[in-house]
Amino acid sequence: MFQNISAYLTLFLGVFFASFLLFFGMMMSPLLQNFKTEVINSEITKYQYILKAPVQTETKGAEKYAVMSLQTERGEEITVYGVEEDSTYLKDAKIPSGKNKVLLSDGFLEKYGLKEGEKVTLEKKYEDDSYTFTVSGTYDYPATLSVFMSMENFNRIFDYDEDYFNGYFTDKKLKDVDSNMVASIITRDDLTVIADQLEDSMGSMMLMMCGFAVFLYILVIYLLAKMIVEKNEQSISMIKILGYSDREAGSLYNRATGAMLVISLLLVIPICDFTMRMIYYVMMQEFNGWLTYYIAPWIYPAMFVTGIVCYLIVHMIQMKRIRRIPMGRALKDME
Repeated sequence: MFQNISAYLTLFLGVFFASFLLFFGMMMSPLLQNFKTEVINSEITKYQYILKAPVQTETKGAEKYAVMSLQTERGEEITVYGVEEDSTYLKDAKIPSGKNKVLLSDGFLEKYGLKEGEKVTLEKKYEDDSYTFTVSGTYDYPATLSVFMSMENFNRIFDYDEDYFNGYFTDKKLKDVDSNMVASIITRDDLTVIADQLEDSMGSMMLMMCGFAVFLYILVIYLLAKMIVEKNEQSISMIKILGYSDREAGSLYNRATGAMLVISLLLVIPICDFTMRMIYYVMMQEFNGWLTYYIAPWIYPAMFVTGIVCYLIVHMIQMKRIRRIPMGRALKDME
């Protein structure tokens, strides 16, 4: 191992690069699936009706709410909800009643690094009006970057009538509301559309990346193992003269490479996770919305097994090379 330390350092760097590509290729599909699962589990209601103007309905279970869009200083769109304090649909949300106090969706809180008690300023698009809110807590709603406040505060802050609303939460379609008065209807498919689009557009690319990473694993291990064997051909020939079999001679060098590969994988996998987490958070700052960072538990052992399988393939190739090294090689070099 110490004789070939420079080669093994190169192996470590090659394994890191290949593992990073494999890690990225493996993580995206489970991450998007996890996002869709979280969205479905945290779904407020089957239908979110947004109206052009307040319209009454007799549909049982329909709950009024108010909604509008503001933006952050970066220009990212934020959905602002005004809901009933004892909302039937937002059961786990403790809607604050204090002046300018709000709940933020967990994605909003995570993306902007906000904490309870801090203030957040939002503004109207194309206007100079800005609003400062105090973060009272968080609400599990990964579908969008959102702000939740009481309907009373919503109408007071945005200067609407006390009884103003422009939407309904409902598990049933509103058959008694004129379709001309409906601006939009948000359903489960609308909430998961981003993840569906990313999965459709990136799915084949992720498979290609995994395939390239596996090829890179084999290539790096093969080239370094080949270099080590060629460098030590005389020594291998000599131990054959001393009575060692081809298998024993091969094990002396290939097992050292295998041991270094195992050590490299054990070190590289957590480094890949840490590096990807840092890059992911920076990358997501440039996109609208937020996808929670998630790594499926099976990815870590899958990466390790992939590296070992690639080594076994190279091991079989190198054993053929070692069998072809003649015992006369060492004697000729001595002459």
